[in-house]
Order: sequence, then C-alpha cells, then structure tokens
Amino acid sequence: MNGQIDALLGELDQDGLSDPYLAPSGVLRNLLDLTDPTDLKEVESQAVWSGRRRAIQFLEGQERFTFETWKTVHRILFLDLYDWAGEPRSINMGREGRIVFNTAAEIPAEAPAVLERIERSSTFAAEMGAFYAEMNFQHPFREGNGRTLKLLFSAIALRRGIFIDWARLDLGAYVAALVHWHRTLKPEPIQAVLIACSRPAATGDRLV
Repeated sequence: MNGQIDALLGELDQDGLSDPYLAPSGVLRNLLDLTDPTDLKEVESQAVWSGRRRAIQFLEGQERFTFETWKTVHRILFLDLYDWAGEPRSINMGREGRIVFNTAAEIPAEAPAVLERIERSSTFAAEMGAFYAEMNFQHPFREGNGRTLKLLFSAIALRRGIFIDWARLDLGAYVAALVHWHRTLKPEPIQAVLIACSRPAATGDRLV
C-alpha cells in the first residue's frame, strides 16, 4: 500500500528538465543496476522491509525530530538500493497539475521549519492533520516519501501519546484529503483520516 501512495503522490513534473535520478533504462538509478520497473519495485519493498527495524531503532533513540532525523530515516530505509538515499531531491515534483510539492530550492529551509513547529506545539493532537499535510508537501526525496513520512510521523505521534495504526488507513480518503489540503490548505479532512486510524498510546506501545 505504501508504494501505491508514493506512486499516487509522487509523479514527476520538473518543467521539462531531464531527470538525473533515472538510468538510461528509464527506471530509477539503483545500486543493483536493475532495469525492469517490476523487479525494482520488488527489491525496493524488500530493502525497505529489511531497513525498517534499523530505522525504528534509530527513531527510538531520538530526543528531537529534526530534518536530519528525517533524512537519516530515508537513508536507512533505502541505502541498500539508492546512492542518493537520504539526500533531498534536486528537482521539482508534482502530479499532473493536481498536486505540486515544495520546490527543491525551498526544502532545506522549510522542511526543518515544519519540524521545529511540531517540536514547539503544545496542541499536537489538534494540529496533527495540518502538520502531516505540511510534511507531505515538503516531499523531500525523489522516491520513498510516503513510507519515510509514515514511520517518522508515527514516532512523533507516539512521543505525544498517540498510536497511529496505518493498517486501518482508508487509502482513498487519505489521498483525497491530501489533494484537498494542497488545493485549499484546509487540514480538516486529513485530520479526520488520521484520527480514524489513531488511538491513545498504551503502555508498551512501540513502533512497528
């Protein structure tokens, strides 16, 4: 499901410029020199699954969640496959005019600012949807944004006493809510989607 979400929200639109992340075969440049997109997706899923435990261990040791944290989580998840893992993208991205993510030039300043606002927030539960939408808008990497964001945001929420069960996520409502935010900057729909798959954290709850 996470790969589906990345595909839905991460198509390339970079004003006609060539994509430096693509190999001559047309698939994402990768350390295994895979040229078939189906093979790449399968290996990517395996790599993320393998790296997830390491990423969770890293997150459990963090006192603050910063942009460096965000980049490190992405690097851990994708380092076995992409040499650009953990590096903010250098190109602009969007999807057929429906969604336009932050420009590559603005990410280095604005992504840390979102996380700093989260760190300072005393009303995280009420602002959860707005924060998530703003982080999704940053979309800092060429690939793997959805999977990285969900794991990082789960850690942020758990520290605030909220357990997010992504298995309960309504994918259609999730995508529609993010599109709505991008068009209107209104967070109520994505807030409702997140609340629907969240509950108060119980003693012993861990990232999974």
